[in-house]
Amino acid sequence: MTEELQNTIENTPSKIVHGVKTGGIVGGVMVVISLLLYIVNPSTFAASWLNLSLLVLSFGIVIYFGLQFRKLVGGYLSFGDAFVHGFISFLIAGFMGTLFNILLFNVIDPDLARLIMDTTIDNTIALFEKLGMTGSQIDETVEKMEKDMIDGFKPLGAIKNYLIVSIFYVIAALISGAIVKKKKPEEKF
Repeated sequence: MTEELQNTIENTPSKIVHGVKTGGIVGGVMVVISLLLYIVNPSTFAASWLNLSLLVLSFGIVIYFGLQFRKLVGGYLSFGDAFVHGFISFLIAGFMGTLFNILLFNVIDPDLARLIMDTTIDNTIALFEKLGMTGSQIDETVEKMEKDMIDGFKPLGAIKNYLIVSIFYVIAALISGAIVKKKKPEEKF
């Protein structure tokens, strides 16, 4: 192996290392946004638009850094490598978010979980009433929903949710991988 090729190989960033860095950046951004929302208006955590907005932002950042990684490795990236980069990025960001939520809801402000649950349940009841559900149907649904939410704010529930959401990370990584990949053109002799 030539010295130039050896230097190129040694200086080419790994998809795993770059994915971890990207996940750290995405996770850090999500934690800072969550912290700011908590400081400004904690009830915002119950808003359905918030999770969708954070999801879109995370997805955009992962794709952006995936494209940057593709440039770093020479402008071409297989679907498999793009998928691995995206999946690791989502896993790390999700793990950071899970740790932050465990701290926020169990150490920093344990009462926040009740505020979010009450707001979410009130919004759900209003929606169910608009849909014409009966009182008994609403009560049954809300009772199960409340138990699931209480469990989800506890550390073990948060970890369980993280593992379940990892299925979504696979899907998100498949999509981001399809966007980021770029095949090398076939060489012509």
